[in-house]
This record gives sequence, structure tokens and C-alpha cells, in this order.
Amino acid sequence: MVQALPGTCPSCGSRLMIIRLDCRNCGTVLEGEFTPPEFSVLAPEQLDLLRLFLLTEGNTRKVQAVLGLSYPTVKKRLRELLVTLGYERDQSAALSRREVLERLGRGEITVEEAERLLLGEE
Repeated sequence: MVQALPGTCPSCGSRLMIIRLDCRNCGTVLEGEFTPPEFSVLAPEQLDLLRLFLLTEGNTRKVQAVLGLSYPTVKKRLRELLVTLGYERDQSAALSRREVLERLGRGEITVEEAERLLLGEE
């Protein structure tokens, strides 16, 4: 039975590396490190949303109508899709930047400490 290609490790959540490909027809074997398809990290419902978004040519109103969802919900799901693909940072990261700046403003940390936190060094 052929299964869908998992995009992430079920144990730790890291991206998987494909190391072997077999041809069922002629028996050819390719071994090495192959990058999985970009969209393999998407959950099935995210992949469905991406397909629908493409089929509607990016028209969020049509996506709303097909899914029966509100505009904010569709936008939220599209943003989550972008975060999963690594095109946009998670909103929780944005909040942590805000918190760093607030702590700096209150004098709880130095400029150097804020810089390290914002650069992800701490």
C-alpha cells in the first residue's frame, strides 16, 4: 500500500530527508539526500486550502463561499499555511519581539541584551 509522504518526523517534528528512491518498473535505485517536496510539510487540510486558493485564483471571497467560513477565519488559515511553509514568522514570535521592546522600555534589560534577544541569540 502506497502512503502519502510524511513531511516531518513523527518523533521530533523535524523535516525528513529522502535517502532512497526505487523504481517499481525496472528496479533502478537512487540513493542520496533528496529534499522532500516543499508542500509535504502541510497538513491535509492545509493542502486542501492551498488547492482551493489556487483553483479560485486567490479570490478569498470564493474560498469563503466554498468553505462557508468568515473572511477573518480564511485569512487566519492562509497565514497559518504561510507560517508552516516558513514564508512568514509565527505571530507568537512577533509578540516576543514586542515583549523584548517593552522590557527595554521599562529598563529591565540593556540595549545589548535586547539586541541578542531580537537576534535569537538568547
